[in-house]
Amino acid sequence: MLTVTFIAIPTVVIVATNASIWLTVKISHNRSRRGSGIRSGSTRSNQGSSNRMNKTALMLTLICCTFILCYIPTFVKFILYNLGHEISLFMYFFHNYALSLNSVVNPFIYIFTNNHFRSFIRSFFQNTTKEKSGTSIAKSAGKVD
Repeated sequence: MLTVTFIAIPTVVIVATNASIWLTVKISHNRSRRGSGIRSGSTRSNQGSSNRMNKTALMLTLICCTFILCYIPTFVKFILYNLGHEISLFMYFFHNYALSLNSVVNPFIYIFTNNHFRSFIRSFFQNTTKEKSGTSIAKSAGKVD
């Protein structure tokens, strides 16, 4: 029962949510294609909207697939443990690294698929380095006086 609760239900929810997102994008894309011939000025905005929705769907799909791939060792560990098998030290560490890998990979998925997130991260790190260099200059200037 523990296996069903911690493995099957979340996996079904993730797959169903992902399928729902793709279906919504496909329906919206088909509507925008049909509607684009009505007004000549709306073609660009429909294509931009469709492109944004496709990128969002791609990002969510990559995140969901990464989650599933990184949690497979956990699922296998739970199944083996519930069947009475002894869990090796390698499996224990591999399971922990895979869980951590999910958290490490997600920001890279966001950066590669979302322009707003990418520009925010870029400006964040630029501001952080400017602040650090500004304080070190101010400190060194204070020491000279």
